[in-house]
Amino acid sequence: MSVYRGGRIVPKHFGVWDSETEYEMLAIVLEEDTGDSYISRKAVPAGTLLSNDEYWALCARFSDQLQTYQEEIDERLDALEDETSKAIDSSSSASEKLVAETKEELQGNIDKLSEELRESNPLYGKKLVGIGDYMMSSWLQKIADRNSMTVMSYGEYDYCFSDIVGQYSEMDDADYVIVFAGSVDIGLGVDIGNEDSEDPSDFYGALNYLCQGLLSKYPQGRIAFITPYVTDYEERVETKAYVDAIETACRNNGGIPVFNNTENGGLCFWNEAQAEKLISDDGSAYSDEGNEWVSWKYEAFMRTI
Repeated sequence: MSVYRGGRIVPKHFGVWDSETEYEMLAIVLEEDTGDSYISRKAVPAGTLLSNDEYWALCARFSDQLQTYQEEIDERLDALEDETSKAIDSSSSASEKLVAETKEELQGNIDKLSEELRESNPLYGKKLVGIGDYMMSSWLQKIADRNSMTVMSYGEYDYCFSDIVGQYSEMDDADYVIVFAGSVDIGLGVDIGNEDSEDPSDFYGALNYLCQGLLSKYPQGRIAFITPYVTDYEERVETKAYVDAIETACRNNGGIPVFNNTENGGLCFWNEAQAEKLISDDGSAYSDEGNEWVSWKYEAFMRTI
């Protein structure tokens, strides 16, 4: 008799996520650093990051659990105060003392959970520096606000990598340094050069110079690059050449992490629905909604570097 063997239909917990483990569909894992839980959309090959939303979906966020706990506490306090107000009599002073003690106990629990959240969040309270062109926008501040980070944004709307080379040395000290540029270079058709170039006037040369400069300025900093998108389908081959150069230069200079928007960005500039929601009216950068949307992607990436 033949036996039907189908895929999993009930989620199963697999404990703390291990990057070297393969997971089946509907596997639930815990990201130990953040306390967040993820569930697999399909079978996951070993080495697949939790930030890859083709394979993983966020299941539960630790910060959301803290917020829920805060809301439950507020509800309990409201109910307690309501009951106390109805029972005020000769023992009102005792009732007030009970309320105060209860508030103190609950606030202690909140403080303890907040401390646990801070300790589990590698971004909390850190110094964040960003430099780039017009794509370096308000998403950077949104990440900083969510994680109580000190943030400083450098760069200009029309910056090429050759401009950043002349600017980076003036940047503040930082724990995290994010470079998001290249779109202007692509638009101007800056000469790519070769991967061994030391000439900062060409694309590879500027990248090599910048990578070495940032590593020297921030020897213990967490440095990362974000690549441009393909904004025009007809120019995808030309754009990919510049994106490949960014990845190659970062790999050749110590393996600096790169978030490749052409592969993992999830934003198609010629999709009308996405363009209306996530892209600015001039079609070049993020809208307000786009900055909020993309900030979560880049924050998840930053937690991996």
